[in-house]
Amino acid sequence: MNITLKHFIRISAITSFLLLVVFCAVAQEDQENEHGPHAETPFLPNRLGVTVGYAWIPSGSDVSGQGAVQIVPTFGITYAKRFNEKIGFGWTNEIEFASYVIEHGDEEILEREFAFVSAVVFIYEPIHKLGLFAGPGIELERNQNFFVLKVGAEYFVKMLDDWYILVESYYDIKEVYGAFGLSLSVGTLF
Repeated sequence: MNITLKHFIRISAITSFLLLVVFCAVAQEDQENEHGPHAETPFLPNRLGVTVGYAWIPSGSDVSGQGAVQIVPTFGITYAKRFNEKIGFGWTNEIEFASYVIEHGDEEILEREFAFVSAVVFIYEPIHKLGLFAGPGIELERNQNFFVLKVGAEYFVKMLDDWYILVESYYDIKEVYGAFGLSLSVGTLF
């Protein structure tokens, strides 16, 4: 799947607009609920979610070697355990649904096919609903596996009852190349 930078910008703009509409609606509901009879909600330390998103691999090109910037769809599952309102750990797992090549060095070309990235991250929430995370992981792929350092930020919105939406922006620092990512998670708190 070849998506140019122009298409990535369009997709990002549309996604951002839709998320902004959702956040405004949820924020208004949160404001109304803060002063109502259900203002005190219990702390639920676990969250489990399904994630969809896109990864942008600046040094990648399609398998024919044409050099187009690679934007690949991703799908994953995440779990997070919070110890209090500010600190927690998470486990992210996602698969890239594309094949692409990375030029490494002068002659070497690395083929990547449906890479699976798994990382354990430390989560710190300096501001309510806004979390920062970082942690080690691994990219598993049939040609060659790489160590990964995942760093990023997340914005958390609690929805109805124990459901949530999470928007995440991250950068995967891999041994040979890097990838930017933007994802949306929907899941449950327990």
